[in-house]
Amino acid sequence: MSVNLNRTAVTVALPKAQLEPAVLDVSQSYVYAQQQGLFNRIGNFFSGNPNSQQQVYILAQQKIQTAARQSPLLTEAQKNAEGMLDGMLTSLGFQHVTVTFGGAAAS
Repeated sequence: MSVNLNRTAVTVALPKAQLEPAVLDVSQSYVYAQQQGLFNRIGNFFSGNPNSQQQVYILAQQKIQTAARQSPLLTEAQKNAEGMLDGMLTSLGFQHVTVTFGGAAAS
């Protein structure tokens, strides 16, 4: 953050918004509908595949991550951060507030 000499303008530099990996809470999740073909059902009957439900959850988690990446979440996050900082710093007496986003997110 940098402030001009007469304390009327401030510039805040933030890292770009980023998505965290999608996490599916399997204790709070269930399969609403699962469609399988005849051969899959016969194969599952003979193999007794206990991992089939886990595969559904993994696929769901991947789809959630993809949907988040394709959504305007990151743009909205930066817009909300800029609006919040602008409001807060203006209320503190700054007449000009500049918020920039760049570089990697802090870890």
